[in-house]
Amino acid sequence: MNSYDEFEDQACEELLQAVGNFLAQQERNKIKMVDFDRHRLMMQVAAELKALLAAIGAPGRVEIDNGDSLFDCGGVKAVLDDLSVLKSPRFADLVARADDTEIYPRTDGTYQLDFTFHSLLKTIGYQEEEE
Repeated sequence: MNSYDEFEDQACEELLQAVGNFLAQQERNKIKMVDFDRHRLMMQVAAELKALLAAIGAPGRVEIDNGDSLFDCGGVKAVLDDLSVLKSPRFADLVARADDTEIYPRTDGTYQLDFTFHSLLKTIGYQEEEE
């Protein structure tokens, strides 16, 4: 099983639960669903970041973050021991595919790298109001 499939399996149930919670909070006449192209892009970035870190021997962990309630965005988080980027074109490609990227130091001496992806949900139509 390749790393993309592992991320897909790991995040699928959590994503569906988060989407269900989000949709339950929405106005009833809006119908939204997961934009699978956007979600696949986020999953691919996570898998490629994990592979890049493994290729350069960088200790760290990569996680998918759909949040407690999905506010039409998701993210990929990596906690790293240092910020050495040995394969900068590959890293730059990952940064370019995210909508927002943040890097900041943590109090435990590690660094956190966040890739945010917006518009993971799309409106597919409207349901007629019942009277």
